[in-house]
Amino acid sequence: MLPADGFLHIFDFDVILNSVKQRLAAASRTNVSAFGCTTKSRDSYNWPLMRLLICNQLPIYDYIYLDGAHTWDIDALAFCLLDRLLKPGGYIDFDDYNWTMASSPTQNPKVSPQNLDWFTEEQINTPHVMLIVELLVKRDPRYREIVANKIFRKIGV
Repeated sequence: MLPADGFLHIFDFDVILNSVKQRLAAASRTNVSAFGCTTKSRDSYNWPLMRLLICNQLPIYDYIYLDGAHTWDIDALAFCLLDRLLKPGGYIDFDDYNWTMASSPTQNPKVSPQNLDWFTEEQINTPHVMLIVELLVKRDPRYREIVANKIFRKIGV
């Protein structure tokens, strides 16, 4: 439950956020800000995260749930940006540690053949979130693992 003085930031495609904002407004949730991006292939939530960094010289988040693109090219940078926005003592929670494009019902090359143009076979079969957690989070001495391969607490600046 979000405390009365808390705030929620959500990031997604503009099209999705419009629907979410309407549902939240209908539920009288006024402490929510939505940060959207287009569906252009090189646009992502990293652009609004960059804008938050411009506006906030100090970390602003106590808890982050990253259920992102699940790809190294987008979410490795997202982690680096979010790390700068996460307060010491705060938590980051990763979704889908073992997810791969190959095993995805919507992103496997049979359903999304463009992924064969964008990614190598190795990249299609490798869990990118696992790489982010193993190479960026677990190797960072400022993070402590709370829930295996999922939730980490930032203990330093």
